[in-house]
Amino acid sequence: MQTSDTRLCTLIVEDHRIFLDALARVMSLDEGIEVVAACSSTAEAVERMEEMRVDVLVTDLEWRENPKDGIKLIHKMLALSPETKVLVCSAHDDKPTIRQAIQAGADGYLLKDEVKAADVVQAVNDLQQDRPAFSDTIMHVIAEMVQDVSEGAPVVHPLDPLTKRERDIVPKLIDGLTNPEIAECLGISVKTVKTHVSHILQKLDLSSRYQVAGYVER
Repeated sequence: MQTSDTRLCTLIVEDHRIFLDALARVMSLDEGIEVVAACSSTAEAVERMEEMRVDVLVTDLEWRENPKDGIKLIHKMLALSPETKVLVCSAHDDKPTIRQAIQAGADGYLLKDEVKAADVVQAVNDLQQDRPAFSDTIMHVIAEMVQDVSEGAPVVHPLDPLTKRERDIVPKLIDGLTNPEIAECLGISVKTVKTHVSHILQKLDLSSRYQVAGYVER
C-alpha cells in the first residue's frame, strides 16, 4: 500500500457540488492518489494551497460568481508551487479559453462532455508521468492553434517578459495587496517591491497596478 508521501496529493476545485463530490469519491478509490481537498470556491482553494503540498490541481475555469476565477487560480497556484501539475476540466472548447488556460500554465485540459470521472483519474496519473492529458476535441483545437502560429500569429505566455520574482508578485497584485503586504508575504523590503512593480508595469506596458489583472485575463 502506498503512503501519503508517495501518493499524488490532489486538490479539486469545482463549484458544481455533485460533480465535485463524484470526482473526489472516484479519485479516492485510486491507491496512488490522495485527495487533500475538494473545494467549491477559489478562495478556499488558495487557503488550502498555502497549507499543504499539492502535486496536481484539478480545476474548472468558470464560477458563477466570477467567470475568470479559474485562470487567476492557475496563476496563484503556480506562483505558490511551480512544480504543481495543473489539469483543467471545463465545458469550454473555444480557442481563446484554451489559449488562456495553456498560457496560464495548464498541463492538461479535459472537456467535461467527453470524459467520465475515471478519465480524470487517468489524466492525473498521466500528468505526473509527464504524459499528455487532453480530450480529443481539445487536441484538435490545439492543432488549429499551432496552425495559426505557423501562419504568423505567435502564441506566447502573457508573463514571458517578467523575471521569476516579478511573476511571484503578479498574483499579489491581482489580489489587490499593497506594497507592504506583498513585502511581508515574500519576505522582501517594500522598496524592492516598489522596484519590481515598476518593472512589471514597464514590461507589460501598463500605467497602473490595477490593470495587471485585466492584462493577465486578456
